Amino acid sequence: MNNNWWQELVRFFLQKLDINRIVHMLIIFIILVICVPTSFKEAVNAHNPEIFGNYWMYYLLLSCLAFVISALTRGIENLLAKLMNTFARDAKIRFLSQAEKSCLVELLKQPGATAQRSDHNSIVEGLVDKGILIKTTPISPIYPYSTYFISDKHYAKIVKHLQHYL
Repeated sequence: MNNNWWQELVRFFLQKLDINRIVHMLIIFIILVICVPTSFKEAVNAHNPEIFGNYWMYYLLLSCLAFVISALTRGIENLLAKLMNTFARDAKIRFLSQAEKSCLVELLKQPGATAQRSDHNSIVEGLVDKGILIKTTPISPIYPYSTYFISDKHYAKIVKHLQHYL
């Protein structure tokens, strides 16, 4: 008989467990031990098999609850981080000045959405600083021009936001 099934089950639940999550679970476990009423503890102990010590099911139940609560808070935290990142990217594009929008529209009309601009163009340099445009190497050391193209992570949002200008 192969008894590896329980090891695989434990490995499945503990696969992404790091020290931060262990500490988080421990804090939640302590809060649960303090806050859960004793009547619940006695109710769980009433169903406790006599071959084990007192209250082992209660503490096992609380540790499982701490694991679930920790996983839920981690998931909510990741979801909120993604939403905030998306909102910040949208806000960056939404609040562009009219000159920046016209520069992007002109750039979108070019084949391949690339264009050569002067290195001293303040509008283009502002878009580079915001991470919307990416500057490649200068065309030649003699001419003060560089090639610029729209960042891949902002391209779809820019096209969607500026589609009525195209």
